[in-house]
Amino acid sequence: MDREDNTCDMTLRAVAGRAHTYSKRQGFWERYDPQSVDAALVKLALIVSEVGEAVEAVRRGNEPGLAEELADIIVRVCDLAEARGIDIEDTVFAKMQMNEARPYMHGKLA
Repeated sequence: MDREDNTCDMTLRAVAGRAHTYSKRQGFWERYDPQSVDAALVKLALIVSEVGEAVEAVRRGNEPGLAEELADIIVRVCDLAEARGIDIEDTVFAKMQMNEARPYMHGKLA
């Protein structure tokens, strides 16, 4: 991250590695085998809690708060993906390609 102009050129893969390294260093994986169902459920519940915080930021009209909560969601998703050996960058790219090939709204309301 370049602190002078507040830009970042990290790839999603690099974000995932950095998020997981930090999370392990801070002890957030000490009690869990990353491949266990329990670890996945706990980490997914934490992601859901961040979504709830994002909802509250929207309700309060707090755009900076929303931005921060969206960042928390991305960091937690990347941490979990990295812990489980998922290449989140390739997976997101493949999913975007799949979505872009779908028909308009593909039967959805929103």
